[in-house]
Amino acid sequence: MNYQLSPQTANVKLGFMAASISSKETCPDACPLKKEGCYGAYGPINWIWTKVSKGTIGKSFGELLTSLKALPKGYAFRHNQVGDLMGLNNEIDTPKLRELTAAVKHLVAWTYTHKPIVQSDSVALANRKAIQEANQNGFTINISTNNIAEVDAALALGIAPVCTILPLGAANTSYTTNGAKVIKCPAQYRDNITCNSCRLCAVSNRSVVVGFEAHGAKTKQVSAAAA
Repeated sequence: MNYQLSPQTANVKLGFMAASISSKETCPDACPLKKEGCYGAYGPINWIWTKVSKGTIGKSFGELLTSLKALPKGYAFRHNQVGDLMGLNNEIDTPKLRELTAAVKHLVAWTYTHKPIVQSDSVALANRKAIQEANQNGFTINISTNNIAEVDAALALGIAPVCTILPLGAANTSYTTNGAKVIKCPAQYRDNITCNSCRLCAVSNRSVVVGFEAHGAKTKQVSAAAA
């Protein structure tokens, strides 16, 4: 697996912060967007992602850790603009996740994962433990769900904050069947907001679910699935 780290990302949506990319083999088959709908599969971000995945550019895992440790205390770091947590396909590599968590403990660090966690098989159970441990040790990992209907099951685990996909035109505030509050990403409806200035997704013990309105090259398809 290969990684790319931008200490000062050029992504205007993220703002002035560090951001990484993990190679494509980290993405789980459990993610329904893997076959069609992933915003990372199209355009310039995919060109970079493909080069990272082939090893044309990027760093080894050890080099990634060294670079992250060198970032100043309190600096914002978004792990995985594209890609998922270390580990092939559906599995999380727990030892490597522990190493990453230790390397970013001085940063405001967060990410998202589509690795399976709600099922009762051994892979999902191991993933739950790894995600919970990372959140408890200062690295915020958001569980990504594909629509509001999936949110309650993820929240019931009590291991991590939850995010979800919203259909186009979704209200800024909505609620799940069990009454959990879902708020749309502020950067999607307010001016002059970036991930770095917001940092809501970096709060591991937040009381709300963050929803992201469908976006990317396959917006209509993703929106339909989220609805």
